[in-house]
Amino acid sequence: MSFVSRTLTLVVTTSVVLGGLSLSASAADHTRGGDVASKPKSFSVSRGLIVKTTTAEPGAAVLKAADAALDADAKVVGSDPISGKVSTIDFSELVTTKEASEAAAEIAKRSDVVWAAPNSLRRAAGNPPINKNDSYYTQQNNLWNRSYTTPVGGYSLKAPYLWRATEGKPSVVVAVLDSGILDEGTAAHPDLMGQTVAGYDMIGEDRNLDETTSFGTFKMAGDNDGRDDDPTDPGDWTSDTVCSPIGWEEGFSPSSWHGTSIAGIIAAKSNNASGIAGIAPKVKIQPVRVLGHCGGWDSDIIAGIEWASGGTVGSIPVNTTPAKIINLSLSGYDDVDYAGTCSMYSEAAGHANGRGSVLIAAAGNDGDFGEFANEVIPASCAGFVSVGASSMRGFGSTYSNYGSSVDLVAPGGDSRKEGTTDVIRSVSNQGTTTATGPTTKAMEGTSMSAAEVSAAAALMASINGDITPAQLENAIVHSVSPFRSYVANYGGLNCVGTDWCGSGILDFGKIQAPISGAKITGEAVAGETLTATPGTWNSNPTFTYTWIRGTTPVGSGTTYVVQEADKGSALTLKVAPANPAFSALDSRVTTDVVPNGPVVTLAPVTGASKFGEVGSTSVTLSNSAAGRVEIRRGTTVLASGDVVADTPLNLLIPGTAWTGGANAIRAAYVGPAGKAFSASQTINIAKVTPSIPWYLPSAVAKGKTTQITVRVKPPASTPVIPDSAATGTIKVYDGSRLILTFPIYGYHNGQRTWGLKFSTRGTHKIKVVYGGNGGLNGVTTAYKSIRVY
Repeated sequence: MSFVSRTLTLVVTTSVVLGGLSLSASAADHTRGGDVASKPKSFSVSRGLIVKTTTAEPGAAVLKAADAALDADAKVVGSDPISGKVSTIDFSELVTTKEASEAAAEIAKRSDVVWAAPNSLRRAAGNPPINKNDSYYTQQNNLWNRSYTTPVGGYSLKAPYLWRATEGKPSVVVAVLDSGILDEGTAAHPDLMGQTVAGYDMIGEDRNLDETTSFGTFKMAGDNDGRDDDPTDPGDWTSDTVCSPIGWEEGFSPSSWHGTSIAGIIAAKSNNASGIAGIAPKVKIQPVRVLGHCGGWDSDIIAGIEWASGGTVGSIPVNTTPAKIINLSLSGYDDVDYAGTCSMYSEAAGHANGRGSVLIAAAGNDGDFGEFANEVIPASCAGFVSVGASSMRGFGSTYSNYGSSVDLVAPGGDSRKEGTTDVIRSVSNQGTTTATGPTTKAMEGTSMSAAEVSAAAALMASINGDITPAQLENAIVHSVSPFRSYVANYGGLNCVGTDWCGSGILDFGKIQAPISGAKITGEAVAGETLTATPGTWNSNPTFTYTWIRGTTPVGSGTTYVVQEADKGSALTLKVAPANPAFSALDSRVTTDVVPNGPVVTLAPVTGASKFGEVGSTSVTLSNSAAGRVEIRRGTTVLASGDVVADTPLNLLIPGTAWTGGANAIRAAYVGPAGKAFSASQTINIAKVTPSIPWYLPSAVAKGKTTQITVRVKPPASTPVIPDSAATGTIKVYDGSRLILTFPIYGYHNGQRTWGLKFSTRGTHKIKVVYGGNGGLNGVTTAYKSIRVY
């Protein structure tokens, strides 16, 4: 029987102990004082103001007031529109935001200013899109590294990007095949309480392997019993009498609480103002104990794989909550029968894959670049995703194994090369042998990297619970950023340009997944056109659109016309990334059942070719149906009436109901015998040109208000277009300068009088511009002169 050693990943750093217990820390945890030079606080600057005015843009008086409010050498040099009545007021030079704020407050007092604010400089931020209040979240540089702005988040997982889409689902189970877990009782870490489903202890009973040899007692289980349904970690400490008979672990080594830490990386509670933030805090952990004092037997590990995936293992009760993801943060090197051992693991992996499970394994911590990783069991075996470790600077970690079998890397820490901040923090326990009180611990290793990949897989499985192992593995190896460019002083730790480190560095920002769901606009009624919108997505993919009736695809593209064959069925829109690696992470939305209405026939419209002309048509229903019908352009009802069974309904469409250009219309049957639409037909309508009689006095005194009267008069036609149809906007110009804007509504019957005041003497040339509307063309008048004396 072969034996796989546990991957130890611990560094001697302990932090705040939870649960009201003692506090201990390494020197690295204490804040240093007096060794960092203080920096003056930076101040923000502004290039002007942003204002909303009651007029279309800031008038001369507003600009003058802003200029007067400035307490600096800067002057107002003009304004530019932004949108609506919001504009900038531009300064000749930068000022402090404080100075701009004071100027804004001053001009905001004016009656023609709605609000004003500084137009300040903003810089790109390195903060994550989602923050957590967990005690150590800001120290979890593997989740989001705030020290980087290019790239934003650095070479971390960038987990908060995907948290916008999901933090996991309880239906997704991640089996952690490890040393067991502390999730109950006083020794449990609060971040893991309630985060698990039932697991199992796969380690057999301790026994004397061969009393007649020098091996002595090889203590593995440590819990004085055999396989059972209690996966609690009793401690995996070693001493001279435990593993040393075969040359291992000389002296004492404390318990690692490794399984608890791995579980915490994956699914510790988050946003609970305590401990750490797990990567997938809403999934469930299934602890499967396969590692004891000296490591784990292949038999126990393989049994754990079979059981965790839902297979039968002897007389052990079948797992009622099979794991979608199986994490194996363990490894070993077999120099006797690698092929045989690997075949054994690959067969178990094949069984697990067939049941729907994906297996993620650590590439090991032997510090070998080359082919050593290709002989690490089980990571290099077929059926396993092999994970190496990367540092916070985007290079290979000094301890990690690498080779062509490595599929990808993920942050594992590298304090030896990058310093004490490059560690992975997780939950743990204070106990040196047996468990005492909860704590957090800083660690390094491919164990941590594998756990991060398992968490990523769990989040993707939470988006699509039916994703297959092949689809999930494909998504995992494509959820990466490229390796950092070559840097000379990093030597063999550079991954770029090699096949040692796999496809790249795990990056949740690259996972093409829906953040908000796809949507359908339009009514699911026969003859109606449905339009798809993809919603918002992580990583901004391109999309494919599939329309499905039941389980049968019936259309593609962003629009779909509901067919007669769809009656009685619901339609599903599937929006998926065009990249095959992420196509399983689709977003789906389903319509109501398409109602069984009659066939609606709309006769060709006659008599209408321009605005104001009445259109004539008729509507017929099949199957002796009767009820209400409407002629619609989009959702606008142009005409309506009640159909008598077996009798066409003649309808007139008022001339002012048209809009210039193409009018796509259809007949809608709205009940009572279901709903249905006719086929669409397009009526091209020409706009007509009005005249603009307007009046302005020939002379006015400076500063005195005169009146301008403007009438928009529709042309004479049959039938006559009412004056109330002459709606729109009037603009008045003095030369090329816009001096007045006012609207005309239907109740004005096409005519308005407005006050006008001139502040300078001389002759002013005035013109009027009517912007037009849906049926009337815009018109510009000739100039008229007015003398201001």
